[in-house]
Amino acid sequence: MSTTANATEQAPFDRELKILSPPKNANPIAELPESAYKLDANEIKKLYQSQIDYRQNLENKPMKTQKMRDSEEQEKLKKYPKTTIRVRMPDHTIVQAVFQSREKGKKKKKKKK
Repeated sequence: MSTTANATEQAPFDRELKILSPPKNANPIAELPESAYKLDANEIKKLYQSQIDYRQNLENKPMKTQKMRDSEEQEKLKKYPKTTIRVRMPDHTIVQAVFQSREKGKKKKKKKK
């Protein structure tokens, strides 16, 4: 790795951490009934057909070289240098943080017994 790449990875990055509480006078969020998650036959057919169409589209696309894929990824990183992630807690509090798009998650080490 070059020294400039190391410098950008090690430089402190402002996470812009925010904790957003729901308004005190807000109406409670209604829970959806279990039936809202059940699909009927037509919805299942549409989902299945969309998956078939998506796969056929992928199979019919021209193949790309590694260089082409890398350049597309670099363009995406230029367009979206930061990623905002929001997590809604069970009490409807929202935790928001900003990450660099090229950051990778850290793997949790397993404890040996």
